[in-house]
Amino acid sequence: MREWVGKLIAKNDKRAYTQVLTEGLSGFDVGTQLSRIDQPTLVVVGEHDRVLPPAGGREIARLIPGAQLYEISGVGHLGYAERPEVFNDAVLGFLRTLTGR
Repeated sequence: MREWVGKLIAKNDKRAYTQVLTEGLSGFDVGTQLSRIDQPTLVVVGEHDRVLPPAGGREIARLIPGAQLYEISGVGHLGYAERPEVFNDAVLGFLRTLTGR
């Protein structure tokens, strides 16, 4: 996993990547907008995520009316890659609730 992520990051333009991480995200706050989401929403968090810790994911889910929260145990920020079967089951299960299947 680390090798795969390392290769992905290495492909990024280093100046642009650094700028996004230092400048672009420093003022990024959509917290006041989350309550305006009026579509079914699934918030997926990783138990060991250091980019967006589970408490942050829980707060996002709390701020979105009717949002569902799913925490994947034993993963970090890339739960979709670390435990794809669990991630897929969570997303597909959520989608099934929307389609009634």
